[in-house]
Amino acid sequence: MITIQKTEVAGGPHADLPVLINEDCLPSAMLDADGATPAANGGGGVRFSVDAIGDSRLPIEVISFVTDNDPANGTAEIWVKVPSISSADDVVIYVWWGGGGAQPAEGDEYGSEQVWDPNYASVYHLEDATIKDSTANDNDGTDVGTTQGTGIAGKSRTFDGNTDRLDIGLGSFGSGDGAILIWARPAQNTDDEVDHKRVIGRESAGANRGDVALSYKENTNKLEWSVGDSGVARFARSPATNFLAGTWYQFVGVWDASEVALYIDGVKQAETDSGVFVTSHAGTFSIAQLGSLLLIANESWNGDLDEVRLRQTRPSDNWITTEYNNQNDPGTFATPGSVDVIGDTTVAWSGDDANVAAAKLKADVYDISWDAVSNMSVYIEYEISLNKDGAGYVTAALLPSTFTNWVTPNLAVGSYVVRVRARHLLGGLTWTEAGSGSTDAFDLTSAFTWPVTLPQTVSQARYVEGMVSIVERSEMDSGPAKVRRRHTAGVERFSSTMQLTTAQVVTLEEFFEVSVD
Repeated sequence: MITIQKTEVAGGPHADLPVLINEDCLPSAMLDADGATPAANGGGGVRFSVDAIGDSRLPIEVISFVTDNDPANGTAEIWVKVPSISSADDVVIYVWWGGGGAQPAEGDEYGSEQVWDPNYASVYHLEDATIKDSTANDNDGTDVGTTQGTGIAGKSRTFDGNTDRLDIGLGSFGSGDGAILIWARPAQNTDDEVDHKRVIGRESAGANRGDVALSYKENTNKLEWSVGDSGVARFARSPATNFLAGTWYQFVGVWDASEVALYIDGVKQAETDSGVFVTSHAGTFSIAQLGSLLLIANESWNGDLDEVRLRQTRPSDNWITTEYNNQNDPGTFATPGSVDVIGDTTVAWSGDDANVAAAKLKADVYDISWDAVSNMSVYIEYEISLNKDGAGYVTAALLPSTFTNWVTPNLAVGSYVVRVRARHLLGGLTWTEAGSGSTDAFDLTSAFTWPVTLPQTVSQARYVEGMVSIVERSEMDSGPAKVRRRHTAGVERFSSTMQLTTAQVVTLEEFFEVSVD
């Protein structure tokens, strides 16, 4: 159990905020490699949920997870998409581990790309020289000369202050509201710099100028954030500030139709430019550079950069403050609770037989039943799949441990094989079949099939057919009768008789109850 502290959240509620969970937020038992209940080194099988039995899983991105025989040396960087947090109440989430397994694929429902919603154009953790974008947009970058450093979360990229940079693909990012969030650590006090130091910049195709730029101005000792187009820009600036060597700072630049604003460590800076604000700074941009702008020598950032976010919408002031609180001190933002040991995470049936059976309820609906696994727990999940006409199994339902039957929807005519498998939600998520009885087959030939044991003809002598009146007449307390149509089309009625034995009467009743009802 992990508790997100309401005192660390500004305002809210904030929906789908990606929360940083590091080693300080996790139970030490997870990181104790030779302890009784360690998680797998690398984070395979680690999962999060918002409920105490693990059914409501959360998307996560595991950047790193390193265990150690001394858990104090273990490290973790995990981003968890939490549905809602606010300053009104603490929020509890649950972490699960054990049983091995791997993290879901990036595009999976609970995979890493789902952590970052469409508000994000790009997310760079800068963990290594691949400069991978964690969003589904795949705006991966290219490293030009940087080296690996120690980041605010995990690793960072270190810039030499001369020509080092990261080229990142932004496309037409910035066509509306937007924001850039980035952590920076100067290698020397900024008061000692003799050149501009660019944190991030972007230039329009062929224009050779910066439309979006965040840089430290050595002539004013101010951090400056500018957004513009066609040589016209609006600025937001910090007061004269000496950013100290070796200290991490979070810089956030935002823009919308009304203003350009700069935040440092979650606090909005007061100084803004009063010039004409240009809202048409959109377009296709040929290059964006972290740590540099326009390839100007000696103006590369001198120090480290980490955890870069490029958003296509402007976050609120409270969102910015909350993100800063989380990333600046994860262990205060989210605190670990007690550990419960679940025990056996295997899946097994008594006698290794699931006894799957398909029973017809009516013409095109079947009841599928099976035996519960013998090591039943709330963490068991069942998968029911249908294979129609040999086309392959398609998952029809996922059910929690409390179910041992499932009623199909209305099925189309065909030959079916139904299969039931189970998995333990903490046991690596591998589907397991029983050694026998995991499937059953049935044929659905038509919705209505007249039983062969009943007469196949009716009495010709008593056969009657005719049209039914579609007019309904209602007498009124006074005045003429009210007449209206009961149907929009004519209805024809057929009637006759047949002689049935007692057994055939039972068959006929069952036919109407099962096939016609």
